[in-house]
Amino acid sequence: MERVQVKGMRPQIEEALVELGDKLGVKFEVGNAKFDSVHVEFKLKALEIKNGKVQTPEKENFKKYAHMYGLNHSIKLGDRFSVSGDVYQIKGFKPRSRKFPVLATKVSTGASYKFPIEVVNRAQIIG
Repeated sequence: MERVQVKGMRPQIEEALVELGDKLGVKFEVGNAKFDSVHVEFKLKALEIKNGKVQTPEKENFKKYAHMYGLNHSIKLGDRFSVSGDVYQIKGFKPRSRKFPVLATKVSTGASYKFPIEVVNRAQIIG
């Protein structure tokens, strides 16, 4: 198989998995592909949907570990905070990332960022 052929498969696979995911109550994410001349392997992840929201390991980790690692108890998943004039929204927590465990999205651009716990604790929480 060639790279162009493999790249063409991805959108079709993702489209087919949307219908199956709706039926099963999960959201599928197609990951990296490995291929050679005769076969291709895609990494596939299924994320549970609860109350209309996709459950990710990072969200679950926030609920379990964020406050144990020193994040203020008043800070919740989904809260917005301001750093250097930019507004970010908390999306999750990665406990294995010792320096930058708090995952957030910049509200204005949708880009993902990682923050140290101390920065989020000192930041102005918008709610």
